[in-house]
Amino acid sequence: MDAKRNTKWLLVAASLLWGALAVTSALPAMFVPMMFDSAEAFTNVPWVLMALCIGSFPLVCIGTVIASWWAFARDKIRMARTLTLLPVFNLVVGGAATIWTELSRDI
Repeated sequence: MDAKRNTKWLLVAASLLWGALAVTSALPAMFVPMMFDSAEAFTNVPWVLMALCIGSFPLVCIGTVIASWWAFARDKIRMARTLTLLPVFNLVVGGAATIWTELSRDI
């Protein structure tokens, strides 16, 4: 019972965090199509990865909140905790793509 209570508070905190980040990242996500004004932008792999991560981040955050609470309601505690970390994957891939873009630009 203690694990379920701890998971509930983890989900409350994660829901507030991911909800706030979903709202604040909605504006940058709307500007993702402008990243592809140049025809050569589609051939730049890190640029495409970065655009995918920026554009999908609000949806991933909202989906994470819904899916983690759904798993918690079904008494799947470990799955609820794991689903809470889904936007972190998006942040890591987007950050790696940003670093890749910056490093390849200096060459």
